[in-house]
Order: sequence, then C-alpha cells, then structure tokens
Amino acid sequence: MSRVLIVDDNEDAADALSALIELSGHESWVAYDPMRALELAKETIPDVALLDLDLPQMDGVALGRTLRRIRGGKHLRLIAVTGHGGFRHRVAAMKAGFERFLVKPTDPNEIRDVIDARTSRRFVP
Repeated sequence: MSRVLIVDDNEDAADALSALIELSGHESWVAYDPMRALELAKETIPDVALLDLDLPQMDGVALGRTLRRIRGGKHLRLIAVTGHGGFRHRVAAMKAGFERFLVKPTDPNEIRDVIDARTSRRFVP
C-alpha cells in the first residue's frame, strides 16, 4: 500500500482520482493548492505525489522540487498528471525529477499501474 498525495486545483478531478486510488487499496490525501500540499506532505510523508502542473501560486514542477526538500521527500515518486502535454512541460518535469508524465484525461488503469509500480526515477514521457 502506498501513501499518495494528489494535488490538483480542479476539485472534482482531484476527488475522483483520490477515490480511484483508495479503491485500489492505497491511502490518499488531496490538496487543491500547493501550500496545502506542502502542509499535508509534512504530516503524511507520501510515497507518491500526483501533481497537476498548472496550479495557482506555484506550478507543479516547482512544487515537486519543493516536496523533495521536505523531511522524507528525497525518495518521493513524482508523477505529472496534467492537461499540458507539450515538449516544454515534459522537459521541465524530467529535469525536476518526475518519473512519469501522464496527460489528462488519464486512463484509470494506467494511474493504478503507475502507483503500483516500484520503478526507478527513470523518466517515462
């Protein structure tokens, strides 16, 4: 079982993703903005973070970098779940240490597979 942090300012999308993850046997926490995500990460120390890249206050790439600097964040698996599938976004995510890049709408099976996988930090576009 993994501890999964979901960060998306689209509340319906975040809540639906949380339900899917919990039905798959994992724990999940939802934040609708980066500041709340940082608070939750400090409290829960997640294994995986599913981050939208287009967030208020701080983009998902910067959030991922910040999450890695908190206690327990060094081994956090970063997964981009975004509506932005362009080359620039993929490169930024790769450089920030994201291991996967999923473009919305995402396949629920792919989300489950990504969370269940114990992959390295090798970037998969």
